[in-house]
Amino acid sequence: AAESGLKATPADQEEADNFEVGLKSVLMDGTMVFNVAAFFIDADQIQLTTPLAAPGGQLTSIVTNQGYGETMGVEVEWSLQVTDSLGVGINYALADTEFTEGCDEFQWTLTSGGGVLNPALDCDGNNPHGNGNGSIKGNKYPLSSQNQLSAYADFRTPFRGGFDFFANADLSYEDEKPVQVHNLAWVPDATIVNARMGLENES
Repeated sequence: AAESGLKATPADQEEADNFEVGLKSVLMDGTMVFNVAAFFIDADQIQLTTPLAAPGGQLTSIVTNQGYGETMGVEVEWSLQVTDSLGVGINYALADTEFTEGCDEFQWTLTSGGGVLNPALDCDGNNPHGNGNGSIKGNKYPLSSQNQLSAYADFRTPFRGGFDFFANADLSYEDEKPVQVHNLAWVPDATIVNARMGLENES
């Protein structure tokens, strides 16, 4: 196999333009909170970790610039103090990420079967080396879930002897997410439920 064309050189600074509009509100005499926000992020020279074979053969990693991308999203937060003892809430976040431009050496290797990436030729699908294409345009950011959701219920009331009784439960959900920029391997979605109950005092 040909030697990797990656070199451990300093990465360019990542820059991003962020735009957000939203609403924050406290309702029902302060017992309910409702917040919503929509945002857009235009990122240049996105920095990610890239594996690299060291001269001794061991695998290490370096920070590389992987291109340009956009994130469009929405965040919603709602909570309600149902009674003096019971509070509930829910949060939702949508983050739709996409590379708008980018060239990756291993993407070229996966699609060409080998060789050394020439960024000037091998990132648009029209190159003299065959069918390889190093472009990651249209792919999602690695380790970024598109949908996340969490909810909770919390109950607390005086018990006796200076103790409070408490019981709470929460649920969190995270969408599947790609492992790398190639979007070929994915971490599956995950749902986690926690619950606790007990007695508590000042100590």
